[in-house]
This record gives sequence, C-alpha cells and structure tokens, in this order.
Amino acid sequence: MPQISVIVPVYQAEKWLRRCLDSIVNQTFLDWECILVDDGSKDRSGAICDEYASRDSRFRVIHQANQGVSVARQVGLDAAKGVYVIHADSDDWVEPDWLEKLHQKITADNVDMVICDYEQIYVDRIKYVSGCVTSVDNTDLLMSLVRYWGGCLWNKLIRRECFIRHHVTFHPEMWGFEDTYVITKLLTNPIKVSHLPEALCHYDIVMNKSSLTKLISDKHVRSLMLYINTFSPILTDSRFDEGWYFRKKSVKMLMMRMEGNCRWSIKDVYPEINERLIEECRRARWWSRMRCVALCLQGHQKTGRFLYRILTKLIDCFKAPGTVVL
Repeated sequence: MPQISVIVPVYQAEKWLRRCLDSIVNQTFLDWECILVDDGSKDRSGAICDEYASRDSRFRVIHQANQGVSVARQVGLDAAKGVYVIHADSDDWVEPDWLEKLHQKITADNVDMVICDYEQIYVDRIKYVSGCVTSVDNTDLLMSLVRYWGGCLWNKLIRRECFIRHHVTFHPEMWGFEDTYVITKLLTNPIKVSHLPEALCHYDIVMNKSSLTKLISDKHVRSLMLYINTFSPILTDSRFDEGWYFRKKSVKMLMMRMEGNCRWSIKDVYPEINERLIEECRRARWWSRMRCVALCLQGHQKTGRFLYRILTKLIDCFKAPGTVVL
C-alpha cells in the first residue's frame, strides 16, 4: 500500500501532459502511485500515459470511453490504494516537494486534509493564491467555498478513509465544479483540516483553452445549479446567505455568456434574487453589460442577450491578451 495515490484525469492533453507527469516523476517523496485515467482522448494522450507506465511501475493507466471529468476522478479514486489521495490536473504542474511537504504536514498535525497555497499562471503575470483565506474551521471553509470556490483538488491531500467513512463520491452528472462539490461534501462531515502556507502547485490559466472552466455550456450551467440545489438546503445558516446570492447570480451570468440560444429563461431561474440583481444592474454604467442582464430579468431576454453579445465582442477586441473577463 503506497502512502499517497495521485489521480490524474486525462482528456485531449497531449500538448501539456508531459509537463504534468514529469513534475510527478520528479517528486522528492517516493512512496506514491499515480493513476492516469484516460477519459476517451482522441489525441496521443493515451499513448503518453502508457509510455510513462512502461517506464515507471508506480504509474497505472485506465483507458475508458469519454464520460466526463467527474466520472474519471471517481474511477481513479475507486482504484486508489494509498493512505492519502490527491489529484493533479493534466494542464498544470507541481513543485518537486509537493507530496513531501503535504505528507509531512498531514502526519505532523494528525488531520484528515491539508491545504496548501498555489500560483495562478497568466500570460503576463503570476498570482499567489492562499488555499485557505479563513480559519481551518469547517464552517469557515464552507463559507469560503460557497462564496469564492477554492475547491480545487490538486492543493489538498486527503485521507482516503474519509471518502469511504462518509460515503463521499463524485457526482457523475457534473461536468464542472465537481471538485468543489466533493470538498463541500467532505467538509459537511467532522473531518480535521490544516493549512500549509506554501505555493506548491501551478494552475495554468491560459494553456488549456478547451478547459471546462473556460467553456460555457448547458452542462456547465447544470453542474453549478446541481451544486447550489444540493447544498443550499443544507447550509442554511444566515452566514451563507451572501454566498448563495453570489452563486445564484453566477448562474444567471453564465446563461448570459452562453453561445447561441439559452435553453432557460434567465428571469425564471432563482427568481428570488431578481429584485436585488435588477437594482444592482440599475447602478451600473449605461453601456455596461449589466444593463443587458436587467433587460433579461424584466422579460426582454432576446433583446438583452443580443446587446450583451455585441458588448462582449467589443470588450474582447480591446482587452489585453490573457485577461479573463467574467
């Protein structure tokens, strides 16, 4: 039984997969296994996975038909044998002492989960991000997840027994936010958490332009709605109210960004926040896209979305390369 199982879901990642896997091979901590789940890739990703497995017996490869990242992560978790598990995304990379320092921290503090910091890599800058912006109290962490996300898995080493004991699994219908879903589910149970204030992971914002975090689709929106609908009835303390407002607002904004015709009526999804959101939109500048959102909320969806697309194209023409505009 290895101490740590590293799970890497792989899909269409041949351009950057070697960078990720090399950073795992070069770990100073040696007692690990790496489970590569090739989720129906049509490029050379599967062959690259097999290549690493042939060179290093600590790599295991599972090839399957494309079923989405949530299923791929669960397949890797089911196959894991380690005392602890952590995930790595194929378009990112980690420091050589990633596993060593996380393992030292989780054993020294005798906790179930340890969270480290990370760097976001942009075209023109690097941003340091704390993996724990509050205390390590479970409620504080949950409030942070609801309001700011931060549910990424590659900066969290977790005791595998926690998934088994608390019946925590990835939701097969989630094509995004599956990491936040699982971390939220874990934290609703009495697990102990610690924070390691060092950036050991590098999250590439721009490399994988086909990432689900950058593509907006029905699946993406449904995943976010599934997250809200699952946990908002559970996390009902008034301290979560602002977070849930922000998340429900995010659903409406994602619908505005969807290409083509949105299948939902924006004003009919989470109508309880419409009045507050319309008031916010009215305070925006007259040329702001928020004014377009207000039109949709007032029942003029076609006009509002048409104007929104025009303004978005104008913004895209003038924004700096690598800038993410929400």
